[in-house]
Amino acid sequence: MITNNSKLAVVAGVFACGFLMLTAQVAEAVEFSIGGQVNRVVRFAESGDEDGENHQDGAEAASRITFKAWQTFGDDQLDDDVIGDASAESARSSAESSAESIGWGNTLTLWTILEISLLEDQDGVDEDFPDINGANSDEDAQLRRAALGIAGKLGQFIAGRYDSASYGLVRTDLSASGLAVNNDHRNNAGIFVRDMGGFTFDRLGEWVGNGDGRRVNTVRYDTPRWRGCFASIAHSDDGDDSDGDEMSDAALRCSKNYEDAGVKVAGGLQWQNWDGEGDSFGGTASILHTGTGLSFTGSYNTMDFDATGRDDADNFYAKLGYDFNEGRTGIGAAYGESTDHNFNGADAEHFEFGVQHNVVGLLDLYTSYMMYETDDNGTDNEDVDVIIVGARLKF
Repeated sequence: MITNNSKLAVVAGVFACGFLMLTAQVAEAVEFSIGGQVNRVVRFAESGDEDGENHQDGAEAASRITFKAWQTFGDDQLDDDVIGDASAESARSSAESSAESIGWGNTLTLWTILEISLLEDQDGVDEDFPDINGANSDEDAQLRRAALGIAGKLGQFIAGRYDSASYGLVRTDLSASGLAVNNDHRNNAGIFVRDMGGFTFDRLGEWVGNGDGRRVNTVRYDTPRWRGCFASIAHSDDGDDSDGDEMSDAALRCSKNYEDAGVKVAGGLQWQNWDGEGDSFGGTASILHTGTGLSFTGSYNTMDFDATGRDDADNFYAKLGYDFNEGRTGIGAAYGESTDHNFNGADAEHFEFGVQHNVVGLLDLYTSYMMYETDDNGTDNEDVDVIIVGARLKF
């Protein structure tokens, strides 16, 4: 079930598409595209003496259907990949280009995007391992993005349910194993953590984080792209009137392909201010050597809380990757740390190893193993072990 707020946003998105079509007589023809993906995983998890399994959506790259419409007032045309996709999700494709400057065009383009995640009711999943995508809710679909944008020589402005300025930056990864091994723990955040006595007292998401932005009601501005870089600034509000419901953030993203050296790089810096909670700052980088297939990806983020006595929360992530078979197969291994994530003394380490293979152009198969070690103010908890087998099909 889609919530009332989601319904309103869907109506707004459809209305925006209609508005663009009605203006066709004063501009170039309206262009329209439909795309998306299905990403499904089978997960096996063990926490202490308890274990379970389920079949769920891949939260790190959720199943979705995307509608885009855009209209250009002038001669320049924007690429479909640019429309509505200014986040770090496009870092890998952006790094494929060796262009010194990528702009939004010398004419005016209006665009709109409507994107819905395709989730199913997870009733029947082992209650010890609820799905972070909504195992304990009645929603079987979720609004991802519904926004309007205007792009031109001076950059682009975006308003609606959309990515905050920093959203996705910490997950930048140029390797071919980004689905199997990544800096994203949403698939496992709902797993219960148990102490050494077997007592269940909280979920894994209380210990593990990555400092990512968010996707809620957002007003955002992106600068023109210059030498593979652009900056973003945004203000977002989730509307629940609690601390952190409003956030201002800014990010600088760069991606570059040094063809002569056989090196691709992508990454950036981010700043976030969570109203009533504090400020965070971080950065990420991913480097791929195309000749050998070796890659390194790393990120760091720290949160300075306003509350007296609250320790800073730090997140660190490092990954080594190896791509072969003409870049169609990737192996990755990663290590991460989170300290004082959701409360003082909530410390965690995690280890990952995985393999991903592109069977055909639009189909990827992947599998990975993850181990989480947590402690509560120095007292160790039971380890959490997770195995995931997944498949993603784009369309």
